[in-house]
Amino acid sequence: MMRVFIGVFVLVWAATAQAGVTIGSWHLPALHHEDDVPLVASSPRRSAEDFSMLNAFAASLELDIVALQGVATQDAAHRLFPKTDYWIHGAPKLDPATGELKGVRGRTYAAFALRKRSAFEVIAVDTLPAFAIEHIEVGSGDETIERALPSAASVTIDSEGETITLLSVHFQPGCPNERLILQDKNDRRRAKDSNRYACRTLLAQALLLENWIEQQHAFGRSVIVLGEFNRHLNSLSGRGRVPDDFWVVLSDGQPESLVLRKGPSELSVNCSQNNNGSDSIPTQFMVFDASLDPLVDPASILPIPFPENLRRNGLAQCPMVLELFRRPP
Repeated sequence: MMRVFIGVFVLVWAATAQAGVTIGSWHLPALHHEDDVPLVASSPRRSAEDFSMLNAFAASLELDIVALQGVATQDAAHRLFPKTDYWIHGAPKLDPATGELKGVRGRTYAAFALRKRSAFEVIAVDTLPAFAIEHIEVGSGDETIERALPSAASVTIDSEGETITLLSVHFQPGCPNERLILQDKNDRRRAKDSNRYACRTLLAQALLLENWIEQQHAFGRSVIVLGEFNRHLNSLSGRGRVPDDFWVVLSDGQPESLVLRKGPSELSVNCSQNNNGSDSIPTQFMVFDASLDPLVDPASILPIPFPENLRRNGLAQCPMVLELFRRPP
């Protein structure tokens, strides 16, 4: 059986033999800060024991920078990444005096957790509300649905003279492998009536991401885009083995000087602790430009063991690992 993959990517950038920067990406669906209280009625309910296990697992990863998706507040992120060790960027705060949320209740955000004592300097942080577009559709009960999607968050770092801008993203679900472009009526992969709205929204986000990457490239900035794409970017269709439409939009060869890579590279992964679980189709990816080839090897992305008790009830899911390194000259 094939299942959609949601999880953690961990990147280790060995800037020197003595000091490195470990970068992760983790989708934690509807992460709320209170014990036994779901963010909304349909969200996962996490107990104090669940938070304790998640915190211990996060600590074991020893991450310096974490791109987070699904986070409702900074307080929720700090349940896994303590204030003593991490700054949180991209998610709203609770008012310390009233405990009220300084944001829209029920919404989630793409964010970053940044370790306070690490071998890198934070040059800039930013929030990109352009990615928080309104998803519009007609629901199954003929009701009108209008929902703002998560904004993106960025952080620019410098480590040992290497400057990289990282973007945490969380894109529209519901269109994992249907056609986004050139939808012929006879195409077996064309969007169905039930998810055509989701596919259109996802295409809009793909075009926005393409604009952002090309903008950064025009100014000579190296980028890594990390997060939940909700898309099977590695899929190949038809006899011609045509790449996924989302990936075609991003890597269209324009401008010629911009070449993009992505990881993981496998069509499916298995990250069960005892290696007997079902294969999963990755939907979380890291997309980066070829200027980072000396540091990034997409083939090094591998699943790492993940406790089954953390995968239940959608609390968190399958982790992955990628080592970023400085290749010998």
